[in-house]
Amino acid sequence: MIYFAHYQPEFGFLVAVDGLHNVPEKVPYTTFCCLNPPGALFKTPFDLNQIHVNSNLNWESSITSPQFLEDFFYFQNISARQNLTIIFEIKTVTFQKKGSMIPKTIGWTVLPIFNQSGYVQSGVYQLPIFKGSLPIDMLDYLSHHEAWPYLMNLMSTKNSPVQLLEPTSIIVRLLDGQREVLIKKNFNLVHREISLKDLIMEESITNIFLNQKIIFIFTIP
Repeated sequence: MIYFAHYQPEFGFLVAVDGLHNVPEKVPYTTFCCLNPPGALFKTPFDLNQIHVNSNLNWESSITSPQFLEDFFYFQNISARQNLTIIFEIKTVTFQKKGSMIPKTIGWTVLPIFNQSGYVQSGVYQLPIFKGSLPIDMLDYLSHHEAWPYLMNLMSTKNSPVQLLEPTSIIVRLLDGQREVLIKKNFNLVHREISLKDLIMEESITNIFLNQKIIFIFTIP
């Protein structure tokens, strides 16, 4: 029920990254996210107060569908804005023998927060991921236009700067702060085949791909 109550900035909205699905490599992952505008993740220097990180992996989750344990991030005192989005950046993390970590951006995606009537688009989303890093020149355009119609049209053009990282996707929950008691439980997309913990103990593991391509799963009834 998206239209349960009109958005109130003091309650804000909540965003949770539950995990990734059909990841391309058998390594740990992390995600970064920020609101756009202002796009703090892509500004120099970083404003760490505006950037949220998912790095607490559920080591019992599947190597092909790793899950995160951070639950909701809270965004309060944010005015409703037609083209406000949250941008997600997905990174792999590899470990060197000396203990150092090397992060690598493999993709990004975007989720619009409000509909045209100013209500939070509460629901659980499975979003496709675009390859590589977000082209910085898109930030301003995305802040003034509807994100997905623009991106879908851009993908249909010749030599498009955006390409899907198939079949990888990200599972995200979005919720109006006035409805915090709903969809509090992490969304578990698939059963566990082989866990991340198993990956640490085994040298060779067969990667399982479900090849699902779902952009939108459901909204709260």
